[in-house]
Amino acid sequence: GNLRESRSGAKRSDVIIVTKCPETISETERQKIIKKIGVNRPVFFSAIAYDDCVYAEGNTIEVSKIRHCDKLLLAGIAKPKPFFDYLQHQNDMMLTFPDHHYFNETDIRNIQLKAGNLPIITTEKDYVRLKNDIPRAQLFYLPIKTSFIFERENFDKMILSFLQKI
Repeated sequence: GNLRESRSGAKRSDVIIVTKCPETISETERQKIIKKIGVNRPVFFSAIAYDDCVYAEGNTIEVSKIRHCDKLLLAGIAKPKPFFDYLQHQNDMMLTFPDHHYFNETDIRNIQLKAGNLPIITTEKDYVRLKNDIPRAQLFYLPIKTSFIFERENFDKMILSFLQKI
């Protein structure tokens, strides 16, 4: 997106992490990306991984348990399909909003009407925007994690080496 570092910023870096890669990214594709970046720095590739639990204030539910319950899935992110795919059950309702959406009073009313008493599961980003407007016992979020696809140990060693110099 336009809020992320441009390719020209690689010249100032010590390490480059290419994010949101498919876990099956090939060596050929990785080399193509490295060539496109055009700097001689260590390059690591990562994918988005989802947590095993959804969280609400004072409550945690395993995804394996909530996946089979009826719920409302809500996402205001650019590409919500992986989020929905990870949690979706056949009877779930889904609401999609534009990335970085500001939820107004009408949106909040519509969300609550559609959800009724069902749990509402959203992204961590949208949870922050909604937590003061939706009952906290009803609103859950699914955190994402960064998962290194290759060479995680080398990345960890590099970071530890940097920290030791500080």
